[in-house]
Amino acid sequence: MAKRGPKTKPSKLKVVGGTERKDRETSHVYGELQGEILLPDDYADLKDEKPRLAKKVLRTWNRKLEIYAQRSQSVVGFEGVLYQYCLLEVSINEMYNMGAPVSTAMVSQYRVYATEFYDTPASQVISGPGPKGNPFANNGKPRKA
Repeated sequence: MAKRGPKTKPSKLKVVGGTERKDRETSHVYGELQGEILLPDDYADLKDEKPRLAKKVLRTWNRKLEIYAQRSQSVVGFEGVLYQYCLLEVSINEMYNMGAPVSTAMVSQYRVYATEFYDTPASQVISGPGPKGNPFANNGKPRKA
């Protein structure tokens, strides 16, 4: 018979959530996560340990900035998010080109970023004018002959 109660959290989630304890062994988890966590200064120098990836991210960054400039779309204040968006796009393309499976979570996050930066057709649709007047405005009023 299985243990009662909710399932325990994996150690990785405890480290990320900050609920790990000193008496638990989590040193192996820290080693795995250090390459994944993006600190605010990381997008400024584009991680020197992966120069090929950094060049692709820079190319994607410049291409997206050109597109946004053509649309008169400002990204001031969202540079960090744009960097993550570009990094995610390059990572997905790299994984696809290597034949590695791309996780659904990565694709879902990519779709969220694409929508936030108006890169999907559905997010670029501008709604038309609203309804012309209130169709119920004449209710309760006598009809004109």
